Amino acid sequence: MSSLKELFGASLRHARKAKALSQQQLAEMSGLSVDMVSRVERGDVAPSFDTIEVLAKALGVTPSRFFGMNPMDLGRASKRTRALSEIHRLLSRANDGDVIKVARILSAYFAD
Repeated sequence: MSSLKELFGASLRHARKAKALSQQQLAEMSGLSVDMVSRVERGDVAPSFDTIEVLAKALGVTPSRFFGMNPMDLGRASKRTRALSEIHRLLSRANDGDVIKVARILSAYFAD
């Protein structure tokens, strides 16, 4: 199972990409370094509460947005929910081209 830092990082990356922002742009908007944004997204470091608030404000979301599923809930979740959470984590690390490829593969797999 993924660590809380990795789950947070994946959620941050997803929120940033949903706003079509680069790490550089998010860094500038939040007053953080690009290295810090990158390390948080990779799950290498755990951001402070202050940093979480700054990132949320820069992205125009609530801080709770980064904690979509409580890790305790994830441990009790169904296999399907855990698998979907892992898919989300993996896809949020992928580049745009890879996400498009995976979407095509899934579309072909589930085509009638």
